[in-house]
This record gives sequence, C-alpha cells and structure tokens, in this order.
Amino acid sequence: MPEPSQNGRTDATRVYHLGQRDTYIVVAQLSPEFTARVVDRWQELEVQAAALLRLLLHLRC
Repeated sequence: MPEPSQNGRTDATRVYHLGQRDTYIVVAQLSPEFTARVVDRWQELEVQAAALLRLLLHLRC
C-alpha cells in the first residue's frame, strides 16, 4: 500500500501475511543456521520417539 515517505515521495511496500509453517520455510531458506537447528531438533525428537516406542513395546511383552 503506497504511503508518503519523509521526503514526500510515495513508496510502495509489500506486506505478506504468513502462517507459522510458511514463516519457518522462508526463514529456513534464508538462514542455514536456523535450518541446522530445526534438523538437529527433528533428529532429537526422532530418537526420543524411537526410545518411547521401544519402552512401550517392552512393557507390552
């Protein structure tokens, strides 16, 4: 939406309204460090889920 700037010109600004998922995707594309943190956390959660599954299977027997 065009708005007058301090110098009297009208500058256009684009505004995007993104949901949480899409925001993460944009940030991940722009930041390798962020992407690495997401992947590290994903792997941690997979290890935890596998351990929980093993525990549940052990208790079931």
